[in-house]
Amino acid sequence: MLSRNAAILFLSTLISSILAFFAALYIYDPLSIFHLPFSRELTLTNNMRKQNITLIRHLQFDSVIIGNSFTENTSAKEAGDVFGGNFINISMSGSVLHEQSFVLDYVLRHKKIKTVFGILSERTNRRGHGSYPLSEWTFLYDDNRFNDFKVYLNKQSLKCLSEWSISPKCVGKQVDMDRPSAWLTMPGYVSRFGGLDNWIMHHETAQLKDTLHKKLPQYADKPLTHLYEDMPAKTASSIRDTIDEFIVMPAKKYHDTNFFYFFNPHLLLDRAFAARDSTLNIHAFWVKETVLRCAALNNVQIFLFDNEIFTEEISNYKDLGHYSSDINSLILQSVRLRKNLLTPDNVDEQLSLLRERAAAYDIKTVNSYVQEELRRIATGTASQN
Repeated sequence: MLSRNAAILFLSTLISSILAFFAALYIYDPLSIFHLPFSRELTLTNNMRKQNITLIRHLQFDSVIIGNSFTENTSAKEAGDVFGGNFINISMSGSVLHEQSFVLDYVLRHKKIKTVFGILSERTNRRGHGSYPLSEWTFLYDDNRFNDFKVYLNKQSLKCLSEWSISPKCVGKQVDMDRPSAWLTMPGYVSRFGGLDNWIMHHETAQLKDTLHKKLPQYADKPLTHLYEDMPAKTASSIRDTIDEFIVMPAKKYHDTNFFYFFNPHLLLDRAFAARDSTLNIHAFWVKETVLRCAALNNVQIFLFDNEIFTEEISNYKDLGHYSSDINSLILQSVRLRKNLLTPDNVDEQLSLLRERAAAYDIKTVNSYVQEELRRIATGTASQN
């Protein structure tokens, strides 16, 4: 009898302790996944893969901006002015279509969404971003609320719980909900806008070092490749499957939702590099296949901004692909006017024009200037331009 009572006491204590632990986690809820904060303002960490569930569950909206670092600076308010509706921006830095699909599918299942405005990342990667393993966050977007507790079963979260901390490293900080993961005011990024000389000043920065020290010299005398060279069958199949799964199928399933997608307008210098290896052909294949596979869908529109004049100006970019928030705004306004809308009738013309512009880009002159300035910096005699 004593042993039985002892076992019952042990089990009761264990169960009570477990329940108390999860009750404490539920109440503390530093990421505000289960509920909004009880005694403080809503705060967010910079891990939007985990934090987007917070925005989706607790904010009122009927439209979304989804993408990666290229759309993080896009204003939800301006998107609402352009398309109508109440937008939130749920972009996730470095994310590809596969990662975005977990979040977008959850949104479409649980909300009546009028408009999706997104970027096409042109990557078929199914492994996810190396810094954000899929196993650490995708479970938040299934329909099992109980397994959401897993997001807190790690050393950092348990330490925060033990201290009941509301420090930024535990609960994040207050952000502008218009674009919660925007980087448009971060000094390390903003300082690189303004032109080639600014790039040269920041030549050791990770996002510029390879471009200035390696790519420019490598591509200065590299011959052009031919547009529409035969695509390897495996690559072509992977691209088509990605388009069908993440663009075509959601549009067919949610036919009352309008989907507006655009391809990221990289700096023309980057397209000039791409015209001298296989990547411009890959880009062209992505663009044309997307347009053709979506042609019969009345609720999908695809846009290309590669041939806009702003892509020629290095001053608009902090690296080969990331532009200022003014360009995010320009893209929205262009979509409103249906400028740069791709169709099966104009896609070849647009891609041929891009190839011509990329082919004509004078990489050699840019490289000569950059290498001379880098030599000046190395010898301590940099110019005052």
